Amino acid sequence: MVSVALVVKLVAKPGVEGELAGFLEGALELANAEEGTPVWMALRSDPATFWIVDAFPGADERQAHLDGEI
Repeated sequence: MVSVALVVKLVAKPGVEGELAGFLEGALELANAEEGTPVWMALRSDPATFWIVDAFPGADERQAHLDGEI
């Protein structure tokens, strides 16, 4: 069960939209490796706007994610 989540909006500067998309694609493997991160999604709502949505069982797991490699 999850009890805490993050929703993060990222807006790429002009010309680096592809770089940000690539970063997020690479982050998926890292997020999947985190035991305390059962939900991690990256979404794109327009050419420059991206969202990260992730959820955690508790505050400790969320903090471990924030302190992690991504």
